[in-house]
Amino acid sequence: MKKMIKDDIRKSHLDAIYKRIHKGKSILIIGKFGSGKTELLKQIHPKKRAIACLESLGSLHYLLGSILKCLDYSCTPQKTKIMEYLETICSIKDAVIIIDEADDIRQEILPYIKRIMNAGIPIIYAGLPTLKTRLKEKNKDILSRLKILNLPPISVEEYKKNLPQFEPDAIEVIYGASSGNMHRFDDICDECLDKMSELKLDKINMEIVNMFI
Repeated sequence: MKKMIKDDIRKSHLDAIYKRIHKGKSILIIGKFGSGKTELLKQIHPKKRAIACLESLGSLHYLLGSILKCLDYSCTPQKTKIMEYLETICSIKDAVIIIDEADDIRQEILPYIKRIMNAGIPIIYAGLPTLKTRLKEKNKDILSRLKILNLPPISVEEYKKNLPQFEPDAIEVIYGASSGNMHRFDDICDECLDKMSELKLDKINMEIVNMFI
């Protein structure tokens, strides 16, 4: 499904994110697999701020070089220019850095991330709850700089309100079958919607749902 559902929690989180960005402060968004962290990150569009969206995998010079490339700075990541990259990034005052799947960030990279946060550049991490535990155990200095936002899966009632093509009991069954994993929920719904179109139906009922769970 392409539709992004913004329930009260997600609206509140976006508001908190924008307030932190305005103050030059950073955030950690945590949620279980399939809770919709990546989709929430896609909704972040701060005014008058350039966004660098990064993969957490990779070496330090690659990560720093990628930040600069996302911000339209011309560079080819080189190990010999790590400090030059860091100084350039720290001098940029109108940027926001988003790191999805932040659980994969290498431990040796975190002190550099801390320097960037100290320069007043907001960094938005997203990861599993274990990321908070890891930072608490090994990087309390970084964790202390982050506002923690917990992201639960979208509730079944929100899905019912936002998916009128489905009969309410069909939504209930799909929700139960997906066990809170929104990726799985969306996959089942997409298959049901395709079948509804194929059969030229007005509603998705339990007969269709049972084909895909």
